Amino acid sequence: MPSDRKPLLFVSSTSDLVAERAAVADAINARSIEIYRYEEDSAQGQSPKARLLKVLRSSDIYVGIFGAKYGSPYPEDDFDGAIVEWEFDTAMQQEDTEVLAFSKSDVAQSADPRQRDFLTRVGDFASGVWLKQFADIDQFKIEVRNAVQDWSLQYWDKYADTDTSNPSIGTSLIAGIVGAGLMGIVWGVSAAALSITDALQLVAVLIVCGACGIFISNR
Repeated sequence: MPSDRKPLLFVSSTSDLVAERAAVADAINARSIEIYRYEEDSAQGQSPKARLLKVLRSSDIYVGIFGAKYGSPYPEDDFDGAIVEWEFDTAMQQEDTEVLAFSKSDVAQSADPRQRDFLTRVGDFASGVWLKQFADIDQFKIEVRNAVQDWSLQYWDKYADTDTSNPSIGTSLIAGIVGAGLMGIVWGVSAAALSITDALQLVAVLIVCGACGIFISNR
């Protein structure tokens, strides 16, 4: 299980969805998940594209929040669309990133035609993701909280299962102590410092202590 950092969640939306962006932090326990919102980022010695790519590629969860606006155009030639759409596509390309998408339920009639096309692609039955609609901030908080909690359970279960196949630090330490002790006993017998009976008794004690240590470390 990774212990060097908390899971990272990337919030993506057009800048007009200020309340929805803030609601992500309200809905999720920041003590267990780090939330990235560009408006809270510090000055960086790299381009906005490089910075966003770095964060997106490091993110465990992507949360896309979509309204009626299509957003600012992506300013380079390698992508034809909005920056928000580019962020979604970049997240979808990351094998280990969970992509969660939410749209306001009243955007169907008022949305920019390009945004309607984008949302159709986001929620495509075969190639998209499960696009969840919400009517207001309170419902959005519930939806994003439930989705992130479901992901968290699967995330920690996965790493817990992985860890059980590897010896714990406590087990390795006990094994090292027992091994060193046995080497000392062999040396003691060969140097006539210990009798065979004393050596066997010490081996038995080491085995019992080692077994107890392994049991405790696996609790």
